[in-house]
Amino acid sequence: MAFVWILSLAFFVGTSASHFNNIAGLNSTIASVPSIVQVEFLQPWGIWQQKGAGTILNNRYVLTAASLFSGPDYNPLYRRVRAGSNFLSSGGIVNYVEKENNYLTGNITNHLNDISVVRLAAVFQYSPFIQQAPIVAPGSSIPNGIILSQAGWGSRNISNALSVVPVVTVGGNQCGLNQTTFNSTVLCGNLFQGYNVSNADAGSPWFLGNVTIGVVSGLNFNNSSWSGIISASVTYYTNWILRTAV
Repeated sequence: MAFVWILSLAFFVGTSASHFNNIAGLNSTIASVPSIVQVEFLQPWGIWQQKGAGTILNNRYVLTAASLFSGPDYNPLYRRVRAGSNFLSSGGIVNYVEKENNYLTGNITNHLNDISVVRLAAVFQYSPFIQQAPIVAPGSSIPNGIILSQAGWGSRNISNALSVVPVVTVGGNQCGLNQTTFNSTVLCGNLFQGYNVSNADAGSPWFLGNVTIGVVSGLNFNNSSWSGIISASVTYYTNWILRTAV
């Protein structure tokens, strides 16, 4: 049976400081984050195009944003993932989608629950460039001021290459969230000082070490009224993920 790793992160401050010194940076390769995948859409003109990202939970399931796998025109036949590739839409291993499992049926734009566990049509064969990532243990507290790695390709990354940049967790007001909506289901982050172009895709992972802490929401790409980046907080969903990715 496929399994999902969970790791407890009890000592965030020391771990975060050490992690910052090891962030791979703009010259990253897939070997530094082998759990990330591209999410590709089949366009009406017959071309597959990268539109998002995800993280390998095990050899049959990927963790990503529900907004990539929902909507009036959604069909699983028009989605696939590409693993093990540094560059957009080339190389690596392509795997098609069997079924999406979005948190809360019918969720399309609700950024508080923009998370999905997607079952693939075939199993991945692990390699140095294709690996699963552990997820954070349920009930973990993610404070402000923690430095995380944001991995992705990003719509404004003109090199079309994977990169990893640091983000720091901040208060929800920097993501357009008030106290009513900002709760344990979401995280808000800002690019770390010195980084001014986000490499995020919908579904991009936020890592502490190699542990998946967050999943970037697709809502970030439809609104520019806030400076921060919204991410689903994985710890809130860990038990659901474990029940689903089997």
